Amino acid sequence: MQGCGQPHCSNTPYCATALDRKIPMAEALKAVKPQIEGMLREDTKFHICVDEAVQRRAFLAGMIASEGVYGLEWCRRGVEEMKGDLGKARDWLEQNAKRLNE
Repeated sequence: MQGCGQPHCSNTPYCATALDRKIPMAEALKAVKPQIEGMLREDTKFHICVDEAVQRRAFLAGMIASEGVYGLEWCRRGVEEMKGDLGKARDWLEQNAKRLNE
């Protein structure tokens, strides 16, 4: 398997591009089999490659959430609502989100 081919990809260990090597089919099947088997369960996490804008927004949301003021879901929403603008996302959270200690 050759991977997604996106130079910014950081989907390790699930993408050959992020790993910077081709992955044999048997190894790739071992990685995706649990995801396929768990498709109907809510707790299954899917590891997919995304474009650079989505990856950047996820990073920003995680960065804000790591500060411990707002939950990750609120941070994701704020970053999405403000189209990836960090300052505006913080303002949006301040006005709209529930703090963790509330």
